[in-house]
Amino acid sequence: MLLQTDVPGFRDFVFNLITSLQELQQAHTLEVISDTSKAVGTYIEGKDRNIWDVYIEMLERLELQFHESGKPCSIEVRSALAAKLAAVRPTESQLEQADRVVECKRQGYFSNRRQRRLSMTETESQF
Repeated sequence: MLLQTDVPGFRDFVFNLITSLQELQQAHTLEVISDTSKAVGTYIEGKDRNIWDVYIEMLERLELQFHESGKPCSIEVRSALAAKLAAVRPTESQLEQADRVVECKRQGYFSNRRQRRLSMTETESQF
């Protein structure tokens, strides 16, 4: 290819090489992420389960953060999961359970948050 200056052939060769390397890297990355999440206990098996039940379990396991207003910070959901969530209507009990989980996380977040003070009171400074 190089000696005959077959530019389109060389381009196709490099493109195919890079594409196959990217696919291998992607598969390896997903395997590492899966193994890591299993090791730390955040892996959720969702096969043959209702997508909303899986979503609620995910909410229970995640460490959520909240804005000062109490609104949860956004959770990034892959487009495939978002499509599955949109395709299935949740039941009232699932919505209530998700709300309970978020409320419990909100209360825990604000109760465990450190309170920063710039100065000490007179009694605190004596210790």
